[in-house]
Amino acid sequence: MDVKKEPEEPKIHFSKLSIKAQQCCVLLRSFGAEFVDQELTKTLIKQEFRRMAKKLHPDLNGENSELKKQEFALQFHKMNEAYNVLKLEVDEALLPPPM
Repeated sequence: MDVKKEPEEPKIHFSKLSIKAQQCCVLLRSFGAEFVDQELTKTLIKQEFRRMAKKLHPDLNGENSELKKQEFALQFHKMNEAYNVLKLEVDEALLPPPM
């Protein structure tokens, strides 16, 4: 009986990213992203973003202080921007070359 092996998800090495995308990785790491290895996949980036979003979302933190909510909102906004830049860059890098 043949077992179908799922194709491995394409990866991109950190060094292949643009400087801006590398800076976004560093920013996301400072917020707690666990990009353990230097190989990034779409799934890894998405999972880490969702995990950090729960951690940094101002409405989910339970803090009653308006100042704390503003601080979390600013961090959440920066994290969201960094994620979008990184996601677009990885999507473009993993596209198959034109025929």
